[in-house]
Amino acid sequence: MCEGRRLFNLAKKREAANLWDKFLEHIKSRVSINTFNTWFQPTRLNRADGDVVYVRIPTTVFRQVLTRTYGEIVKAVFHELGVPAMRVQYVCTEEEPVAAAPAAATASVKQSRLDFESSDHQPNTR
Repeated sequence: MCEGRRLFNLAKKREAANLWDKFLEHIKSRVSINTFNTWFQPTRLNRADGDVVYVRIPTTVFRQVLTRTYGEIVKAVFHELGVPAMRVQYVCTEEEPVAAAPAAATASVKQSRLDFESSDHQPNTR
């Protein structure tokens, strides 16, 4: 039973990889070569789960561009491939930016008063 499940999972992975390869072939004919090389060629299939493909992207900028600029083309290509319900989730390989420290945490740090009157801080007149 365990061997059968492993073979089934392997077949599913191959099927998803083939789908992503076909997707890339189709998208290449729908966009300029520069667009393809910049935004689509660096993508890699991470995994597939039902009607969702998880695609690895190098930076968060890719998620924005692929979703906002090319989202409709991506949907159209999946429709052409016979899987119109397919959705793409982008998985970023770069670290997500760390949120800024809350204001309350920085409020306890008080800046020292600058003393411009002291002779220690006056230019040397020599």
